[in-house]
Amino acid sequence: MQERFTDIKALIEAYGKEGSLHDAELRFLRLDGLDFSGMDLTHVNLSASEVSNCKFDGCAMGRTFTQDADLSGCSFRNANLHDSFFQRVALNKCDFSGCDMGEVQMLVSKAKKAIFEQTNLIDSELTGTDLSSAQFLRSSLKNAVLRATDIDKVVFDTCDLRGADFRKSTLHSATYRSVRTEGALFYGKSPWDGAVASEDNWRDLLPTFDGE
Repeated sequence: MQERFTDIKALIEAYGKEGSLHDAELRFLRLDGLDFSGMDLTHVNLSASEVSNCKFDGCAMGRTFTQDADLSGCSFRNANLHDSFFQRVALNKCDFSGCDMGEVQMLVSKAKKAIFEQTNLIDSELTGTDLSSAQFLRSSLKNAVLRATDIDKVVFDTCDLRGADFRKSTLHSATYRSVRTEGALFYGKSPWDGAVASEDNWRDLLPTFDGE
């Protein structure tokens, strides 16, 4: 059974060091609904924990590590998640607006209906993640890896997709408005074995891309 905390102070007393949760091992806990806003959670491990509907607004969360956890419904507005790792994590309906998610790895996870507004996702890797109905608004996914992702009904509005890797993803059900796609990589049927040269090419992309 997971140990449950309903108070941040009690959590710090149990798992923190010198009044901080920096570098804390918060595994196998129930933390749902807590407000961590503005805290230093750098290098925290949240694996196998129930962390849904929490607030992480403005948190320092660089290099966090999370596997097999539920973070659905969390708010990460303006948080620093740079170089963090998520694998098999539920992130449905999370709000990542204003986040630094550069070099984040979000692998085989679920981020349905998540919001990425003015979010830095440069050099991030979202391989195998379900992003269906997510919104990417005025965000940069330059050189991001979105291989084998589910982008059904995703909205990319005023986004930088230059150099992004969409191999083995299906693109036709997403919406693209004012996107930059130079150098984006798609493998599939001719003539799309290669990089997109311009936004004009993007508009005529074939619906599926299933090459290696």
